[in-house]
Amino acid sequence: MKNESFLKHLKSEHETFDALRRELIGAAAKAQGASKRAIFAVLREDEAGAKGLLAEAEDAFETIRSKTERNPRLAHEGAFRAALEEYAEARFIAQIAWKGEVTALEGHDEETQIAGLCDAVGEAVRLMTYYVTAGRDAEAREVKKRLDPIVAGLDAMEYSGYLRTKYDQARSHYRKAEDVLYELSLRGR
Repeated sequence: MKNESFLKHLKSEHETFDALRRELIGAAAKAQGASKRAIFAVLREDEAGAKGLLAEAEDAFETIRSKTERNPRLAHEGAFRAALEEYAEARFIAQIAWKGEVTALEGHDEETQIAGLCDAVGEAVRLMTYYVTAGRDAEAREVKKRLDPIVAGLDAMEYSGYLRTKYDQARSHYRKAEDVLYELSLRGR
C-alpha cells in the first residue's frame, strides 16, 4: 500500500509540473516574440512601439514568475531562458540606440545579460547599416562609438561554452561595424 500511495503522489506532482511547464512555455513564447518585435521596432526607430512591446514581454514574465515560484525547477526551462535572453538583447539595443550606454537589468543573472549584450552588438551593426543606407553617416559613427566601450568590457572577461560562442559572435559583428566605417572612409563620406 505504501508503494501505491507514493506512486500516486509522484504522478500528481509530475502532472502538476508538466501542466505548469506547458503554461510557462506558452508565456515564454509570448515574451520572446514581443522582445524580438521590440528589437525590430528599435531598428525602425519606433520608440513608442518598442516600449509597448517590452512592456508586453514584461507582463508575460510576470506570468512566468508566478509559475516559477510554485515550482522553482521551472526557472531552468530552456524556453524561459531563451525568452530572458531575447528580452535582454531588446533592452540593450534600446539602451544603445536611445541612451548611448547600457545599464544592468534588474533581476537578470549575469549569463543572461552577457548573452543579451553580445547579441545586441549584432543589432547595433544592423542599426548602423540602416543609418548609412539612409545617408545618416554621423549617426552610424555614433553607434560605433557607443559600441567601443561595450565591446572593450566584453573583451575583459573570460568565457567558456555557450558564452564563448556568444562573445565570438559579438566580436565578429564588431568587426563588421569597423568595416562599415572603413567603407564610408573609402567613399569619402
